[in-house]
Amino acid sequence: MKKKNGIVLRPMNYLIIVLLSVTSLISPILLSSETTKDWLVLGHSAAEIGDAIGGISTPFIGFLAAYLVYLSFEAQIEANQTQMDIISQDMKYNFITSLSNEFMDSFDYLKFNYQGRDIIGNSICSSLNNIGKQLKTYEVNKNLNLSDHNLTQMEGNFLGCLNTLSMYVQKFVLIKEEISKSNLPDSIKELKKNIILNFVKDNITTYINRTRHEYYDYFSPEMKCEIKEFLSVTDELNR
Repeated sequence: MKKKNGIVLRPMNYLIIVLLSVTSLISPILLSSETTKDWLVLGHSAAEIGDAIGGISTPFIGFLAAYLVYLSFEAQIEANQTQMDIISQDMKYNFITSLSNEFMDSFDYLKFNYQGRDIIGNSICSSLNNIGKQLKTYEVNKNLNLSDHNLTQMEGNFLGCLNTLSMYVQKFVLIKEEISKSNLPDSIKELKKNIILNFVKDNITTYINRTRHEYYDYFSPEMKCEIKEFLSVTDELNR
């Protein structure tokens, strides 16, 4: 299949055009021969031969012209469809770009009430680390008096921070699904996914992994379960 001037020409198209063209060209020669004139009982005057040639060749020329018009319409339809696909891709690209930028910008407005004050963005991740550090301090220094109430409060703050981050990361899961089902080229899909994935990794996952690595042994069973579940979600984003 070849494209020229926007018209798709297939082998069958070439065959039809050649047959119609050859028929139109050789019919005058055949009809003007003595044998053909006698066989078809044609007159021998130039006018009669001309009328016969015109009457027989005109339909072939008409078919050829109609077929070329058909190919032009077919090419126009394909061009329109291509243009619509390009417009659709541009709209999807702009939508996903806007969605991704909004996702990343909203991290700075992510809020959690920690010990009576609102903390946002990276401060939420830092709070998880601070809670782990406090739990380690109380565990190492057994002489410090830590009430069950304080332990419960720290665990609640830890789970609250983690839950806030988890809901934020879930938004990325939805964005990833939008990117996957879009009609964008695979290279653009991967680029958009990696931009957000790296953002989550740099601003959230790295902090969570560091907290787990340093203070996991001092967490309660529920805290261990929740942090494992959170990291399993972020790991899923890489697949």
